Amino acid sequence: MGWLAWVGAGLMAGVAGLALRTWLRTGWYHLPTETGPVPPMRTLPVVLGVSVAGVVRHLGDVDAWRALPAYLVAVVIGTLLAYADLDVHRLPEPLVHPGFGAATLLLACAGRWSAWPVAVACAVAVLVVFLLAALAAPGGIGLGDVTLLGWTTLLLGWWGPVVALGGLIWGFLIGGLWALALVVTRRAALASHFAYGPALLLGALLSLLAAPAP
Repeated sequence: MGWLAWVGAGLMAGVAGLALRTWLRTGWYHLPTETGPVPPMRTLPVVLGVSVAGVVRHLGDVDAWRALPAYLVAVVIGTLLAYADLDVHRLPEPLVHPGFGAATLLLACAGRWSAWPVAVACAVAVLVVFLLAALAAPGGIGLGDVTLLGWTTLLLGWWGPVVALGGLIWGFLIGGLWALALVVTRRAALASHFAYGPALLLGALLSLLAAPAP
């Protein structure tokens, strides 16, 4: 596809990211007990612009244009969730379900109904496994992360189980390396609670960008 399409999309997303950053920095997602200052989030427009450009280019290359609206919504919601999670170590519910629910509905409009049984099966399996893990070890993965994994696995499972599995592997690998780096640099302790949302979202994005043509 022409480079003007994905570069232009990235630039427009970066501009939109400025407005989204301003909205997020109001701290609307803070609970009454979360009284600390909201971080500046300076990199949000750049991260959103690069992510959108990558998705537009890849979906164009594999001729999956009809799926583009769904994944653009997912990228925007995912970026907002990542920065909110880095701030409060929690995924705001008002973004998770409506945002990824909208992405799922848009993906349904892309056709390929034969792909949905596999996508749903992958999502259900992930939800069951990680819900049990969260309940068995409350100090580990949080319920918000389990919900996020269910949504991202559903969206990746549309491309097949290999892509869905790739998102999980990438996400936990990145999350583990990030946690290790924080511990080694003494910015966190082994017992600290880590924000795994950004790593899980980045893993899902990388798996999507490597997905073959549907």
